[in-house]
Amino acid sequence: DGATWTEALTVDRVSGHLTGAAVQEDALDDTPGTLLTVGGFGLGKSEFLTGTNALVSRDLKTGFYSYAANGATDAPESAAWGHNMLVLRGHPALGSERMAALSVRTTGGSAIRLWVGAQGGAGSASDPLFWTEIFHRHNLVGTVAESSGTPTGAVMESGTNANGSYIRWADGTQFCTNANAAVVTPPAAFVGAVTKIDGDKLWIGRWF
Repeated sequence: DGATWTEALTVDRVSGHLTGAAVQEDALDDTPGTLLTVGGFGLGKSEFLTGTNALVSRDLKTGFYSYAANGATDAPESAAWGHNMLVLRGHPALGSERMAALSVRTTGGSAIRLWVGAQGGAGSASDPLFWTEIFHRHNLVGTVAESSGTPTGAVMESGTNANGSYIRWADGTQFCTNANAAVVTPPAAFVGAVTKIDGDKLWIGRWF
């Protein structure tokens, strides 16, 4: 209108770098029609999330983030582990979309853990983010556990003691043996009825 101006494109005379309304503010700027900057066309640098606000309340765009798991109320775990997260779908403030994410515990070795998360409910900021852990060769075998009938530990657990050997599965199934001899005292505790086979050499039942 001859009075109000927008600096769409500015060239720095020393560096030659471009700035202005026509250029991305940062790698997470998804304004339609803006020019891509370095990092905007690839993986780029992850943004570190601070504070304890729920992840679904942060209006996160599709992209890469890092955070401490105990710094978000809806993180997949409560321990103070570092996580890298890929947001596959942004917050419902964008419309009817629901948040979907992949979060990886960044500690090495057997402590590596991986979760996929999806937002429940109708997709509002108050709806929860549910996480499901993905099992791999580092956590497939370990200590099985459950909470109200829902597995919360490894898929399979095995052990041996003076009473014999046992194998437990995450669904509650348990097998106990004592080499080729009868089981007298089970090497792991059963719950409920126990089926005894081959002269008590194999006991089958449940551990929960």
